[in-house]
Amino acid sequence: MSKVRKTERTILKPKGYSLNSDLTPVTAQYEADKQNIMAQAELYKGEQDSPKWAELKVEIQAKKSALQVEGRSAQSRATEFDRLNYLLEFRTNLTPSNPTETSTISELELEALALEIELELINF
Repeated sequence: MSKVRKTERTILKPKGYSLNSDLTPVTAQYEADKQNIMAQAELYKGEQDSPKWAELKVEIQAKKSALQVEGRSAQSRATEFDRLNYLLEFRTNLTPSNPTETSTISELELEALALEIELELINF
């Protein structure tokens, strides 16, 4: 029963129908909606040869020219990433080779500071 009520809430009520309504116009309306969606889907078939894709390409080119955006080729993008990889490699070479030594030193320094504070408190 809950599935029926959920269907009524999600499908029938937004269109202005209920379970007590005559369902023939409801099914006819949903069939018409389905046919419209199928017609729109047909525009996208045919990969790059379809009229919708050609229309979208023209629209994208118009927006790019309006925003003065120039797309770059895959080769130029690869060159840019190669340059960034070089910088990352350079940065990793600057880090210490053994990070545990630095953490050990800082722990020892903290212990020494704690002992100094403890001695000051005892002498206070």
